[in-house]
Amino acid sequence: MKISLAILVGLCTSILAQEYDIDEEIRRKNAELTSVLKQQNKTRQEIMQDKRDFNEYQSRTRERMDNINAQTDSIKASIVAFKTISDSVGAVIGSFQREKQEIQLRQQQVSNELIKQCEMLMQTSALLPPLVSQKSFAALDFLKSELSSGSVDIIEGINRLMRVARETNVELMDIQVIQGSSPIPRITGTTYRLRMGGVFEAVVKGETGAIWDFENEKWVMLDDPQKARMIMDAVEVRTGKKQPSLVSIPFSGMKKSEGSN
Repeated sequence: MKISLAILVGLCTSILAQEYDIDEEIRRKNAELTSVLKQQNKTRQEIMQDKRDFNEYQSRTRERMDNINAQTDSIKASIVAFKTISDSVGAVIGSFQREKQEIQLRQQQVSNELIKQCEMLMQTSALLPPLVSQKSFAALDFLKSELSSGSVDIIEGINRLMRVARETNVELMDIQVIQGSSPIPRITGTTYRLRMGGVFEAVVKGETGAIWDFENEKWVMLDDPQKARMIMDAVEVRTGKKQPSLVSIPFSGMKKSEGSN
């Protein structure tokens, strides 16, 4: 009987111990369940937030795509408009280029004509007395070279050609006296040069002188001191060293001896 009682007490103790462990396990499971439920709730909230964020992202994306599409359409329209303008500008530029080529061609034709005029005036200038010829010939030759190289525009070329022609015409109506070095080696030192329009030019020093021979285009020494004195008298009257008076000029009677060009 003592053994049975001990066994019974042991069984009761074991049963009580098992009941205590079951309650603790229930509490632990409830705690785990509560934690799981909280985690599930948090997960659902996160999922819902993710959905809201994704929906907002989709909305913003659609809005950006709409803007991009609108901008793309605008760019396409601008490209079409720009191409139209470009084609129009290209046509205008092409027209300008053709007009420019025509203007350049006409300018070249005018330039060629001016060069011809320079050459004609240079030929005429060569027939004039040296004091006129040298100045006008050099100006015309320089203008011709600039026209040939294109370094002077047409308007300036025309103005300069007209100025040379005008100045030459004025000089052809003038009587000129200059003092300077002799253009003739046989007459040394300082001399006087007398030019009367385009028909007479002489060099004189004391009783020595020379007259320009237009026919042979050279200086011809005077064979008579009296003729040199006649030219000197004309120089002195012209420069005011003598009272105004009629003087004779030896246009003829020249001895065509050897002179200097």
